[in-house]
Amino acid sequence: MSTDPGPATRPRRWAPALAAAAVVAVIAGGAYTVLQDDDPGTRTTPPEATATTLALPGGGNGASMSSCIQFDVEFLRDMEVAFAGTATEVGGDTVVLEVDRWYKGGGADVVRLANFDPRNVSLDGFTFEQGDRYLISATDGAVSFCGFSGPWSEELASAFDQAFGS
Repeated sequence: MSTDPGPATRPRRWAPALAAAAVVAVIAGGAYTVLQDDDPGTRTTPPEATATTLALPGGGNGASMSSCIQFDVEFLRDMEVAFAGTATEVGGDTVVLEVDRWYKGGGADVVRLANFDPRNVSLDGFTFEQGDRYLISATDGAVSFCGFSGPWSEELASAFDQAFGS
């Protein structure tokens, strides 16, 4: 005689996987909700500043020795990027500028000028100094020199206003 033990009592191997998936879904949903919180009144930490990076000549690659065209507002107008900012960090291989005005081609709060080497870069006779304000233009991701970028002055600011509108 045979006795029927009823339904098979095999272990449910998928149960732990299902439980783990449920936990991951709950955590992911919570993280998504926190990250999507656009209400500044409920934010507990300040938003991160946006940043972009442009290249500087340096590192002995000879870029700082290239020839210059004569400064002209029409050439300045053709630059892809133009902004005014204050140097907040100068050192290592980077200059960090806090942007206070975008003339063209950007919107980041901070611009990092990479490949900075103070021994090899004498940008039109000036060096970057922490706390000083600069007017910077760039094309193809690289800072333009020959008078198209430099320390803030009434004359250069007027040229930027003329080229990009005030």
